[in-house]
Amino acid sequence: MVAALRELGIELTEPVGRVTVDPVTLYADIGSLIILETGTVLAVPAEDATTEQMGEVVRQAKAARISGPVGAWWKYEHGLGHVCSVFEPPN
Repeated sequence: MVAALRELGIELTEPVGRVTVDPVTLYADIGSLIILETGTVLAVPAEDATTEQMGEVVRQAKAARISGPVGAWWKYEHGLGHVCSVFEPPN
């Protein structure tokens, strides 16, 4: 899977941080995406993300690779690229 993602311009990185849940919306922050200046998308799952949550991070990375940083949730970080969190809605 990692090699196939790399061919698409997506790199699955080492997990960083923990899954957090917003107490108001109950959405879980399960990871993040970074679109580098080169166009490569880094998919960064949380350390304790489930297999399903890691799959969602990868799914959103594929969408970001196709459409780019579309939406108000993307923030530009100078020298890095565009960054956003990946959220999972409450059950």
